[in-house]
Amino acid sequence: MLFKLAIAASLCFGALCNSLEPGASPAAPPSAAPALDIDVLRSREIAVDPTLFTSKVGDRLDFALFDDLTLSILIDRVITRDDGTTLHAKIIGEPLGTCTLTIQNNTVAGGFWSEHGSFGIVPIGN
Repeated sequence: MLFKLAIAASLCFGALCNSLEPGASPAAPPSAAPALDIDVLRSREIAVDPTLFTSKVGDRLDFALFDDLTLSILIDRVITRDDGTTLHAKIIGEPLGTCTLTIQNNTVAGGFWSEHGSFGIVPIGN
């Protein structure tokens, strides 16, 4: 599965921006998302391994978001449903850093809220 990792300049996250070039104006968010004025600084496509969602409370996971940025998280809550799983985590070394990742019906979405910025994972297709 391919997903877009979009990095927003603001610490608030909500619009699912589609811009791929640094400094480019963000595309209009999908109609289901709230309209927020967020600039995408950079983005890239990533492949998400679905076995990520077999993680347990206490597991540590490392995410190389970009060549110059890796975030390590510690899973502190796992919610399992019939159609998916949600992982809640703290970003290691950041007292206010959090992460939420969800897979539902084979679609992945999530976000990292870090002292480095807000980072969203949004689907871009099969």
